[in-house]
Amino acid sequence: SALAGPYPAPPAPTSLAQAIHDALSAPPTPGLTGTATLSGNLLSDIGLGSLGASLTSATGQFWATNDGVGKVEVQSAFGSVDVGWTKQTFTLYLPSANAAYQLQLPTALGDAGSAQPPTVAQINQALSMLSGEITVSGPQPTVVANQPAYSVSLVPKDDSSLIGEVDVAWDATYGIPLQVSITGKGQSTPALEIALSNLKIAAVSAGDATLTVPAATKVEQLPFPTDKATGH
Repeated sequence: SALAGPYPAPPAPTSLAQAIHDALSAPPTPGLTGTATLSGNLLSDIGLGSLGASLTSATGQFWATNDGVGKVEVQSAFGSVDVGWTKQTFTLYLPSANAAYQLQLPTALGDAGSAQPPTVAQINQALSMLSGEITVSGPQPTVVANQPAYSVSLVPKDDSSLIGEVDVAWDATYGIPLQVSITGKGQSTPALEIALSNLKIAAVSAGDATLTVPAATKVEQLPFPTDKATGH
């Protein structure tokens, strides 16, 4: 049977430094919706069994606008948790406890992103320094979450490392991280993986992306951590 909807082609091959530079200097998305999934056997492998599997298994629906407003509704074995953010606040809402925690963000965080990304030459220099410690393969043009993407694998050269491989994939147009997995040495399945799916890159209204906490919820305001020496 025919596939439903258009299936994108992988992006054009390019160098790793250029792919990283393009991701860091990519235009902002018009908005994002989709599903984020956390999975893995990290905690099961260290003796927590099914409890460990529960702690590293969760699925969340997310919405984000193009101007810094977003929310994630997470479902796990321990119930639901909602997370919301704006340029001014970060909110964690626990429906089962009828409680919310709100962190006021400093103005500087809201203005982040104005710095110039490093040049291709600077990225190449950093990769050369990294090559003594890690074998980097890629970028491999591919399709992830129905988006043209680049994937890269990183393998530590240190024989004593417990990490066998780290795999990262990102959207080729907007630089959105689409998948990150960490696999233990000698293992065939990831110890921890975060992946996006059902991704839709299109405008999202502020109403859809705003976390609304019920009026009866107890909201605790949290101060943003500061450096006591500088006050920042």
